[in-house]
Amino acid sequence: TKLENVQRQIRRLVKSERQKMKKEISVAESDMEELRQKKDEEACKLREEVKARYEDAVRERDNALNNLVQAKLWSDTKRQEFLEGSHNFRLDCLRMRVTERTVSSN
Repeated sequence: TKLENVQRQIRRLVKSERQKMKKEISVAESDMEELRQKKDEEACKLREEVKARYEDAVRERDNALNNLVQAKLWSDTKRQEFLEGSHNFRLDCLRMRVTERTVSSN
């Protein structure tokens, strides 16, 4: 009887410890799942941030290229205007010389 009482107490303790361990395992598993979800969310956020930075960099590159093209077009236009102006200036000078010669010879 005393032996049986001790055996019952031991079984109760073992059962109680098993239940505690099951609860601890369950809590640990839920904590692990929560950590996994947080990790997935953080990874997703990081991916979104990297994607946004990439898109910004591409946009900045495109803007820089567009600015270069615009500057080149402006430069070419101004160069052409200068050349045309220079050509017209030379023609005007020639006309004036011809006119001066014509006037002086008359």
